[in-house]
Amino acid sequence: MRANPPSNYLWVEPCSHPEDERVFGQFAQRFTSKDGFAWLVRGLVASPSTNGPSIVKTLSVEPWPWSPLAHDRDVTGTIIRDVDIARIRDQALAVLKVRPVIADISKRLAERGVDVPVIAASDEEREAGRKATPQKRGRPPRPISHYREVARLCLDLAEAGERGIHRKIAERFNVTESMAKDWIRRARELGLLAPTNPGRRGFQPGPRLLKGEKP
Repeated sequence: MRANPPSNYLWVEPCSHPEDERVFGQFAQRFTSKDGFAWLVRGLVASPSTNGPSIVKTLSVEPWPWSPLAHDRDVTGTIIRDVDIARIRDQALAVLKVRPVIADISKRLAERGVDVPVIAASDEEREAGRKATPQKRGRPPRPISHYREVARLCLDLAEAGERGIHRKIAERFNVTESMAKDWIRRARELGLLAPTNPGRRGFQPGPRLLKGEKP
């Protein structure tokens, strides 16, 4: 068995389907459930039968093959509900960028007299692709709602007596622990988490939360 892929593992590849010509891509992604266990989510993306964004044609969830407890885990309704299908679909489409490519190829073939239907990308997919394009100078700013979610998770984990909160935040969002620390620091700067002080718990609600603003 090959080495365990990283926590932010995402694999996407163009493909076709013998029984459905609308299918144009497949994906596989690591997903961490709320209990901290890793799962492998796989599926197919396809063009809609009517106008609109692409759809997830099939979806499967199974324990992460590299986990030592993979054979003892049960896929439950709770796990299925935790999967953010829309986010996974948008990430897959952003990586593929295949629909506008197909449109361009179809146009070129049509110019040569080959009858191929043009499949145009929806506005939602173009937007997903634009957001996925690397920026030359730093990372784009995240909305305050993101840091509210980070703050909420920190407070929930601290209240539950969890240890290694930085690591758990990183696993939850499939990012590095260093980035998770940056997000927590930014949540403190925004007043969503209280500053660290000697003799106090590591995570306390900040003044914006104490005033009634929920994370």
